[in-house]
Amino acid sequence: PATRPQQKIPSKQDLVRYIPNDRVIHGIFGKGTILEAKDVGSDILYKIRFDNCGEKKLMATYAKLKKI
Repeated sequence: PATRPQQKIPSKQDLVRYIPNDRVIHGIFGKGTILEAKDVGSDILYKIRFDNCGEKKLMATYAKLKKI
């Protein structure tokens, strides 16, 4: 059977830390403002208010946020 390549999950040290009031952009939700950043295990949980779709909670490992 074929094996799938392991996807490297970034460690906390590899994650970019955003702070409240930082402006970010997400591939699906668009532009938003960081409201809260909370350490959760080896990840960071962000609460973000997006300009067009309200508040969302996203894990840094999977969110792929970029600062704007």
